[in-house]
Amino acid sequence: MVISHSRGFGLIEVLVAMLVIAITVPALFALQKKIFNRYNESVDVMTAYSIANDELEQLSAIRALTEFNKISQSERQVDINGSRFWVSRSQPTDVVLDTANYPSSGGSGTTTVVVRGKSVKVQVFRCQQVDVSDKCSASNRKQLATLSRIIAPLDEGYITQ
Repeated sequence: MVISHSRGFGLIEVLVAMLVIAITVPALFALQKKIFNRYNESVDVMTAYSIANDELEQLSAIRALTEFNKISQSERQVDINGSRFWVSRSQPTDVVLDTANYPSSGGSGTTTVVVRGKSVKVQVFRCQQVDVSDKCSASNRKQLATLSRIIAPLDEGYITQ
């Protein structure tokens, strides 16, 4: 009959357990930090796309030709939940949306109708470092979202013949 007299853990077992803990705990903290940073980045990107979409929706809501022709390049800051975003709108470019030929009312020849719109691109970015004049240089920008859309007013004045 064998009688065991061991009580508790030996020195080797304790050292191996401490080694395992010493390796895994810092790795878990590093992983948790990385997950938290990725989550914050994804929230920023979703917010940026929302801002860009809102900007384009506001431009799409312009109905009067006089206001539509005033759309120009711009840059502004937006503060949301303590975070600052920069919204940059490109210089709109004129585009032809549709052309059609219709018979003239006099019976001879045709009338060409051209429907025009504007192509607008909106970029949203965060600034890594803001200068003293509260501006963000191009080298400090971290682009989060870019959306573009072709928009046209509902004013009949933009249909040219």
